[in-house]
Parts: sequence; structure tokens; C-alpha cells
Amino acid sequence: MRSTWKDYDERDTLFARIRLRKGTKNYETYYRDKEERRQKDDPLRGDNFLQNLRESAAFKKKHLPLIEDFDRRAVRLHEESLRQRPAETKVDVTTEELFAFAKAAGACDVAALELTRADFYSHHGGVDGIRPAKEHGEPVRADYPRALIFCVGMDRGLLRFAPRFEALHATKEAYYRVAKTGAAVARHLQEKGHNALFTGEHHYIAPLVPLAERANLGQRGMLHVLVHPVHGPSIRLGAVFTDAPIAERKKPHVSIKDFCKRCALCLMNCPTQAIKPFSRDRPVFDEHKCYKMFQAYGTDCGICLKSCPFTYGIDSARLDEGRETIDRMVEEHLQKHGRIPKPLIKSPFRKS
Repeated sequence: MRSTWKDYDERDTLFARIRLRKGTKNYETYYRDKEERRQKDDPLRGDNFLQNLRESAAFKKKHLPLIEDFDRRAVRLHEESLRQRPAETKVDVTTEELFAFAKAAGACDVAALELTRADFYSHHGGVDGIRPAKEHGEPVRADYPRALIFCVGMDRGLLRFAPRFEALHATKEAYYRVAKTGAAVARHLQEKGHNALFTGEHHYIAPLVPLAERANLGQRGMLHVLVHPVHGPSIRLGAVFTDAPIAERKKPHVSIKDFCKRCALCLMNCPTQAIKPFSRDRPVFDEHKCYKMFQAYGTDCGICLKSCPFTYGIDSARLDEGRETIDRMVEEHLQKHGRIPKPLIKSPFRKS
């Protein structure tokens, strides 16, 4: 059953909530009738968790600016895209053409959806890295009838270092490529006379995981993030919202939930026990425990991502063969990679 638009409010997301500062009007208004949530959220407020990176001062001085640079460049792409206006003359664009352009611009997979108001956030939560705080509580303009949903792959070699800095670099670099891809697609549509807005880590008007699920780009696995049938959870999502008359084009449906139930490596490897077994075929996840790991290591962890067999390649065509086949697939993964996969490459950020 589809959620109503009231179910998607960016103010309810964890990253929006923990940005609220005690004593401010937004803080008092939001938590007025949410005391239990406030008590859980308050300990997570504070400085940027990246400052807790478990590395030497010299390492952080040298390498954290790389992460900050990815953010700056992504924000700059968003700002430039928001300023750009469509050309006066409209030129037709086909779904096939746009898909090909998106893949040439860096997308590893792509789909297109027709949208309704229910697909968008109702209100901004102040997560916007371009105009922070000002938009908290403002209604989201949902005047785009269609969207191109896409994903880019993460560096799997670096991801195997999780929860260390290398995995954080893989995440931030992928988000930057999301911005590059989204900006290129939006500019392509604008040059053809169509309105277009791309979203990524620093600017959202809709939650992308539900859109990606509806487009069959993947499913939420037990680790609570989208699992692509080919690339696994080692992806980052982006979208370009537009009024261009492209046709809805979904991917073939692939169910990964039976695999998750037989595997559960993410659950077993999660250091904070934030991941729980499925309940009524839906993932159960403690976002507060997960974020505490972010704070403890100064990275966005990633242990669950590197634990998932889909990160290393699963033959999705075999998933409907039943439990015995799935158990063999899990066993093959364990024999090849182990319960917690170790790095296979020398870190480009360390001398040894």
C-alpha cells in the first residue's frame, strides 16, 4: 500500500532531527509532543562526527580535507543547477535517450517513474547543505510529474576497509559522482527546454529509497538500505525531477528478502546490534544505535555494506530456486570472502 504524502516529512529523518539546536524555536516546536524521541535524539547532537575519526592528528589533517572537498564540489553543482533555467525552445527527449545519457554521465543503473504528491516530502527538514536551517518546516514544492531515478557504484575495494577512513572516502566520493551525474542530466534536460532538478546528499525533495524500490532498482534488505540485484548495497542513489514527457520505465522485479532471511550476515556483523530480523517482511532497524557507531568511529561505518554478499556479486536469477540454493550461495560467499571480508588491496591513504 502506498504511503500518503503526510508519511514523508523530512523533519522526521534522523539527520534533520539531530541538527536542531536546543533552545531554538524549531527544536521546541518539533519535540513538543515527541518527548520519547527527544530523549533518544539529544545524546546524538554535537559536533561533526568526522572529528572523532580514529586516526592520528596528522592523518586527519591530510585526508579529511578530501572529504570536505567532495562536499564542497557537490554543493557547488547543486547551486549551479538551481540557478540554471530551461531554454526557451522545447526539444523532445525520449526515455531511451535520457537513460543512455545518464549512464554515459556515470549512472550504473537507471529507471523512470510517474510521480504523485505522495512521493515527495511534505516539508523540508533543514538537511539541505545549500540553504541549511532556513528551509526547516517549509512546504516542499512537488510540481514535478516525473523523475529519473539512478544509482552510482561505490569503490568496493575501499569499502572492504569499513569502518575506517577508506570506506568513508568511498561513500563521499560516490555521493560526489551522484551530484556530477544528476547535474549533467538536469542540465541536458534544461538545455532542451524542460524544468529539471537533481537531488543528492545535499538537497532532497523526496525520499529516494521508496522511489527506487517502486522502480525496482532494488529492495530494502535486512540492513535497511537499498540492495541492488547486481551492485548490492554498495551504491548511492540520486534522482532528477522533471516535467519532460518521458515514459515510466521500471526494472524487472527481483526479490532479495528470502536471501536476507537465510543470510543475515549484516545482522551478525553489526557492532551495535542496530540491525534486527525482518518483521512482517519489513526490515527493522535502530537508527540511534547505528548513528552511535558513526560517532564512535568518525565514519559512516559501512560494516553492513561490506558484509552483504550482494556487494561481491550474487546471481539474482537463482534467487527463486529456494532455500537450498540460497544456502549454497551464502556458503560459497563465506568460503570465498569470510564472515567479515578483509581488504584485498593496499590502502592508497597509508604507507603500509
